[in-house]
Amino acid sequence: MTMSPHDNGTQSRFVSRAMIGFWFAGLSILGYLRFFMRVFRDGAFNPDLSAWLWLGGAVVLSLSSLYIIVREARRKPPSRH
Repeated sequence: MTMSPHDNGTQSRFVSRAMIGFWFAGLSILGYLRFFMRVFRDGAFNPDLSAWLWLGGAVVLSLSSLYIIVREARRKPPSRH
């Protein structure tokens, strides 16, 4: 039996359910990048409050994305009858 491009397999269902987790992961990477850009803008490690807020937000988004992706990976697919 061949699958059409519109037929959702198990893998594509996982990706669609965990998409918000992947989105949060991408945003957290941008947050880490912004933290390091702000900290090393003068060439030396010199963090300010704004840099620490970027780091805190990136950590929260990383943990959220990890939780969402792991939760969706453990979820059992619905049975087909």
